[in-house]
Amino acid sequence: MTSAPSLDERPEAEAIERTAFEAMHAAAGPELSATLSLSLAPVGDGVVAVAAGLPASATVLNCAVGFGLTRPFEPGWIDEAMARFLAAGVERYTIHGNKAAEAAGLEEACLSRGLARVRDWQKFERGPEDTPPGGLPEAPGLETREIGPEHAVAFAEIVCAGFDLGALAVPWLARLIDHPDWRCFVTFEGGRPVGTGALFVRGTEVWTDFGATAEHARGRGVQGSNLATRVRVALEGGATRLHTCTGTAIVGEPQHSYRNIERCGFKPTSIRANYGPL
Repeated sequence: MTSAPSLDERPEAEAIERTAFEAMHAAAGPELSATLSLSLAPVGDGVVAVAAGLPASATVLNCAVGFGLTRPFEPGWIDEAMARFLAAGVERYTIHGNKAAEAAGLEEACLSRGLARVRDWQKFERGPEDTPPGGLPEAPGLETREIGPEHAVAFAEIVCAGFDLGALAVPWLARLIDHPDWRCFVTFEGGRPVGTGALFVRGTEVWTDFGATAEHARGRGVQGSNLATRVRVALEGGATRLHTCTGTAIVGEPQHSYRNIERCGFKPTSIRANYGPL
């Protein structure tokens, strides 16, 4: 009798991100996809997401994700992914690992092709039972709510600034509001948008993304408040598992995102290895 997979072995934790990328590209539509040189192509059992029209700093949107989840990883998939980025003129990108692909030789395949291991991500999950001591965090003077089209641009502007996506990406991120599986949230302070976050919902699995705070409002609990609201909304909607991630802890760094995630009841699961050009 085999034991049940641990949290960091569950394929849903990785598969939902692939699906979220597919939904993001669908939200862009043909005209904007052409303007921003967006493409999303299956490679092996993963996808290669290209946003060639965005600045080089937009590595979170120029990436390959999902290798080895449903089929044994093949090193040739790295060649194909790299070729797609090269053909699009994208010099900076990230190839994301996972437990299954790493066990099948992803790291060797990347390093032998001249890629380097870049900062790892810590992945987290939580369920309805993972209530933190003292409840979800709250910050006085802040209001977080799900938004409609009237705040879509403000949402996108904060996200693009926070993730170094560039102003050209604002129309794309603003269109997430129109996709049925993406839900966008804004935190307001005195009626002014100061923070963002999103949920991607597929069945009872939920991926949280795009948590960002306007530079002038940092240090006031904006991100913790936004994430807490999203957790409440997701659980009230019947979510059984929420997924998120942030950079691994580094000595000397404040780790605000890491602490906010833990304060909202998430538990660390696996470390995601990431690879990119030197």
